[in-house]
Amino acid sequence: KIRSIYPTMSAPVPAVTFEVFEATCGPQLRAGGVPVYLWRSIFAKLSAGRADAADVFSTVADDDRDEAEDDAPAYTVADTDIEAPDVDSNHGNVWLARHA
Repeated sequence: KIRSIYPTMSAPVPAVTFEVFEATCGPQLRAGGVPVYLWRSIFAKLSAGRADAADVFSTVADDDRDEAEDDAPAYTVADTDIEAPDVDSNHGNVWLARHA
């Protein structure tokens, strides 16, 4: 049975070094096109169990849609201005979302 090193976002995860994270998750992050300069920020957030996307983004629906339309499109919008990341700082604009 394969067990994720990050089983849930509900609590901090047992200590995992960045090197283990990089070796374990690096191939998937690379395949997903996630820039390397974001990996330390992702690692820090996962290690702390911090999903912060809801602090910055909201999901909204079109006000003109019929409420009976279950398949009406919804959009994710930033609730605040987002600055361009400084790629040389090893920090960037990356947010983690909880999902079902």
